[in-house]
Amino acid sequence: MKIKFLASLTFSILFAANSYASNILEINVTAADVILESGKGKEPSITDNTNKSQVKVTIEKSDGNFYITSKGLSNSVSNAGQLIIQIPEGYKINAKGMSSNFRVTSSCGTKIKIRSMSGDIRSNCLAVSETQFESMSGDIKVNSSLKSGMHLLSSMSGDIDVMLRDGSTGKVVAISEKGSAQINQETKRAGKILKELGKDEVVLVAKTISGDASIEF
Repeated sequence: MKIKFLASLTFSILFAANSYASNILEINVTAADVILESGKGKEPSITDNTNKSQVKVTIEKSDGNFYITSKGLSNSVSNAGQLIIQIPEGYKINAKGMSSNFRVTSSCGTKIKIRSMSGDIRSNCLAVSETQFESMSGDIKVNSSLKSGMHLLSSMSGDIDVMLRDGSTGKVVAISEKGSAQINQETKRAGKILKELGKDEVVLVAKTISGDASIEF
């Protein structure tokens, strides 16, 4: 029964339609760290603190959608600085990075997806309807309330740490195939743990292959 539940959950997260966000912010970066903040304007605002001798940053706009790209100017680029992006409400965020860390400081919007090949992901929020944080070898840390939506946090070899604030509700699942899964004081080696904070149709899954997955509330 639990296997069917998790399979259904993963399918729902990956393919669920989002009826809230009307505009897209797409980010594709290499060797530059990204900080996402709440913005008060009508459009995203970008502060480029990257090293111009190492990366080239391109910003394009089309039909209200924003596309931000940074590309290394050589094959050995690393630690090329930061992009600080202030995002107003109503944007669907889709970001991916190579050798890049991502930090979300305040609002995740209605829907957010961040994929990092070798960097960490840190967030003080979960999106209203859908969150996907994925890292191949980096760690994922989330400190947020869980109120609504479907949320999947996954890493191949990194650790996942989730701290849920008071008032959170829904089902939470910690899974590790080769490491430790933990929810509060309960720990299981190479397994999964499921807890219910309430009967609401809200779900958060923290899944890692060889790292540790921990959820506290």
